[in-house]
Amino acid sequence: EDARCHVWRVGMRILSAFNLFILYDRWSKSKYFASPINHEDSTIILRAWNSRIFLSSLYVVVCAIRATWPRKDGKRMCYYDEGLISSVFVGRSLATVAEVAFAALFLMAIALNVRNIAVQYVATIGVFANVIAQMFCWFSVITTNQLGHVIEQSIWTATATCGIVIAAFSSLFPKQMGVVSTPATQTLLRMILYLGPLYVAFMVFIDIPMYANRAQKDLESHKQFKSFEEGILELFSCQTETQDFDIWKHEMPWMTLYFSVAVWAAIWLGTTDFNTNSEKKQKKN
Repeated sequence: EDARCHVWRVGMRILSAFNLFILYDRWSKSKYFASPINHEDSTIILRAWNSRIFLSSLYVVVCAIRATWPRKDGKRMCYYDEGLISSVFVGRSLATVAEVAFAALFLMAIALNVRNIAVQYVATIGVFANVIAQMFCWFSVITTNQLGHVIEQSIWTATATCGIVIAAFSSLFPKQMGVVSTPATQTLLRMILYLGPLYVAFMVFIDIPMYANRAQKDLESHKQFKSFEEGILELFSCQTETQDFDIWKHEMPWMTLYFSVAVWAAIWLGTTDFNTNSEKKQKKN
């Protein structure tokens, strides 16, 4: 095992344990965790709270598993071949659940803080759109045809763009958009406005073109894509086990960000109380 890969792998496991601790710490300190039944408006607020903490926990746990057993789905590679847990099928299945959960969590947070009927519809459509994105992802993973990844990443980009547009209008016209007046809501909107464009720019100028170029090269070289039957059978085992730094160095940056920043965002979205100040104002009135 390359020493650099070893340091990265150990670091990912420590990071995963840290993320699980942060999730539990924020969850256990929540007032809903302490006394959920007696809280006012429990039917609506707790339903949203339970959904958000479930989605957040799902994402954090899955990312911990994926960080512990790294894989390269398209190449059928794994860091260590430890049976089914190292297979692309398990990894991609877990990723599908986690990524749909993150999309739902992100869109739910927007819908909870921007109480506008049009926003509610956009959020609902966004969740279903990202389910479709996962289908295209599976198409590419099974057949090795990169076109599915182009469509998948485009859907993710469109979802983020919708979030940015909603955040922009919510910041400019808070009353008309039905924005909840809390510090947490303002933080959410600022995060979307500051970080969202960076994400979209990355997807538009780097990620999507990368997959599009791969798809173009495959077409030009007349690559024979795998059939669904052949591709699915390959997913149940690790075809190549490697700890070669030259193989993993291209995966390390995005995996490290994915299993850190994205996880922290999920924890924040899932455990933040967006209703505190608005409830106090309602009591005064």
